[in-house]
Amino acid sequence: MNEAKLGFNRFCGPAALSVITGLSTDETAYAISLVNGQHKVKGVTVPDLVSAGKHLGIKSTILEAASGRSIYFVASFMLSRMEGTFIIATKTHYVVVESKGGSISLCDNHTKTPIKLENSSRLSDKVETLIKVEYTPIEKPKPEPPAVEVLREFSVERVANQVSVYRKTTLSNGKSEITRIAAFSGLTSTELRLIGEGIIKNV
Repeated sequence: MNEAKLGFNRFCGPAALSVITGLSTDETAYAISLVNGQHKVKGVTVPDLVSAGKHLGIKSTILEAASGRSIYFVASFMLSRMEGTFIIATKTHYVVVESKGGSISLCDNHTKTPIKLENSSRLSDKVETLIKVEYTPIEKPKPEPPAVEVLREFSVERVANQVSVYRKTTLSNGKSEITRIAAFSGLTSTELRLIGEGIIKNV
């Protein structure tokens, strides 16, 4: 269990996802906004929280038996027998609970850091939904290295009385770029040849 990394968004839904993932609440709020379309994320439904969590690498399983019971009862008599991390949803709040080695810890946007079950002020709050969560960080794609020039070629094209000189640059990523670097008209063949040779030597 992580601390809640509170950014500009300080609401309990983003904070719950922050505690699980270690991301800031601004990052988790953005994930929620992609699901529910809200620009400013405040209240969050359980389905939207679960969907946003999925995008962040959180696998969620709803546990039905806890509904209507107090946080104290659920944590002390149910979760104490189950190892893992859970989100408890009450009518107006989300809190993250971790059960590990017989010890129960809670964390939300108010405590900011994990506290022991007995130190929580929410023990009498009624549970509406209990969610078991498993987090696997999603690897971000590594940026491609910058492409570098591996080959430079020149070509000449004549259209009517105009001659154009092109440069083709082949890059390390396999892409090519073709640029017209000069165009002339009304010159003799000798003049064009001399100009072309001079351009190629200097580019």
